[in-house]
Amino acid sequence: MKHLRAILLDRRMVALWSMDYLQLVQRIMNAQIHETIGVTPSELLFGKAIPSLLTGGGEGRELGDNLV
Repeated sequence: MKHLRAILLDRRMVALWSMDYLQLVQRIMNAQIHETIGVTPSELLFGKAIPSLLTGGGEGRELGDNLV
């Protein structure tokens, strides 16, 4: 949730808010381990964790002018 808070508190992100950022926030929330069930919502629905955006050779995907 610290990532979501950082996005919402960054004035540049809020000014450029778009569907891309909404999808990023949704992905962050779906990748958080739920305290009670011990798995992420993605694992519960699909049986596996969603791939991290931070793995794979250090390259992220472009989100507007920002690298994620």
